[in-house]
Amino acid sequence: MGIYVRQSIVLLLVTTGLLAIAGCPSRSSERSFVAGELLTIKQNGGWCWFQRPRAIVDGDHALVGTVAGADYAGSQRGDIEVTAFDIKSRTSETFKAHERLQSDDHASPSIAVLPDGRYLTMYTKHGSDRLMRWRVSARPRDVSEWEPERTTDVGASVTYSNTFILSHEPDRVYNFYRGAGHKPNVMIGPASASRFQPSGQLLKWELTPALGADPVKITGRSKIAKPYVVYQSNSIDTIHFITTEDHPRGYDNGIYHGFIRDGAVHDSFGRVVDDNMLDQNGAKLVDLTRVFEGDAEHVAWTTDIDVDERGHPYIAFSVQKDGAPTRRIKQNVDGLDHRYYYGRFDGERWHVHEMAHAGTKLYVHEQNYTGLAALDPNDPNTVYISANSDPVTGEPLVSRADGRRHWEIFQGRTGNLGASWKWTPITFNSSTDNLRPVIPVWKDHTLLIWLRGTYRSMGRFRQDVVGLLDPTVHHDQQDL
Repeated sequence: MGIYVRQSIVLLLVTTGLLAIAGCPSRSSERSFVAGELLTIKQNGGWCWFQRPRAIVDGDHALVGTVAGADYAGSQRGDIEVTAFDIKSRTSETFKAHERLQSDDHASPSIAVLPDGRYLTMYTKHGSDRLMRWRVSARPRDVSEWEPERTTDVGASVTYSNTFILSHEPDRVYNFYRGAGHKPNVMIGPASASRFQPSGQLLKWELTPALGADPVKITGRSKIAKPYVVYQSNSIDTIHFITTEDHPRGYDNGIYHGFIRDGAVHDSFGRVVDDNMLDQNGAKLVDLTRVFEGDAEHVAWTTDIDVDERGHPYIAFSVQKDGAPTRRIKQNVDGLDHRYYYGRFDGERWHVHEMAHAGTKLYVHEQNYTGLAALDPNDPNTVYISANSDPVTGEPLVSRADGRRHWEIFQGRTGNLGASWKWTPITFNSSTDNLRPVIPVWKDHTLLIWLRGTYRSMGRFRQDVVGLLDPTVHHDQQDL
């Protein structure tokens, strides 16, 4: 049985360490700055970035799926939780979907609204068993009670869940995950989510020249290629995705785009590269549209994707630029210069540009982990990033609040398909880190959500889920 918790959320008030004010910070100020009313949605939560959706808005509630970290006093490490935050009353309700599943943010759940209004959450361990797990809420728009956990054995180690329901296919639920062969796979369930059946492999890809791999770009010892895929749907009839060839430790990654419609996989221009996603053949990865070509000094990793009002995708990804001399010696000395890139498809071609300095790796053993970026689903010209370097100059961001370097949130805006950007701080002079922003789809407002606290590793973190409703920024006052 899950555990249901209701709590009142106290807004963070003006203090020495945390200050919620309107306007922009003075560079000489030693006070922390947040561009609006900082909301604490949930204490002790973490997520990876290969689950979709991690957060949704349903009516007056924002729902987030998290896993509890090991560094928060009094909490159960590895709990899988769904929190509903009432945007009007500023109160939250949290349900424990699975106690102590795994202390690893890769186990964080996806969340979706079924056609009958009930919630579905799906989650897995990080590759340590073969079970896809899920629960469905007992009633529509209510997280206080859920049906018992269900599972299905996918036949191979499993990680991640990405759950989508399309209005043109209301009788089925898609869930994309990493399964057989460490490749992206798909399972399908009915609208009730009463059962799921592994159904097909999305991509065909191995580190062999026969499937398009470049031996010069192979840097890891493993011969098992693991594409890292980020998905987004238009909620109607199409699911877009971007992918790498492998983990950036193992390959000088590029970025590829494709989309799924009517059961077939297409490249960016609509050419069918696999006419049946629901078999075990898989689309050949290199038949997708290559958006960015990686090399030893430009190693990419997928971050975010959204779809504009014309149905065209726009994307964000990170690129490691300092690893060429050291990546093959495995001494964890690289990862000190990451950049964020932006790509936008106009129907005829991709426009791809570097947009900002991202700063350094999050911790020593993961040279490619960054603070991440979040695209605004309502405005392709707006993006939010987490960086511990000035987005323009790359200079370290050392907080005057505590004299330490921290990851801060910035808003970026472009008017020329990403060729140039104007950056404004959302947080500044923080006394802790601000990481992994997400923006759920919500037509009426922008709800920026991120993790605020300390991140030591994928299993050890002390973070709260916080947010801003319609962040207050003033580009005329501060342009970093």
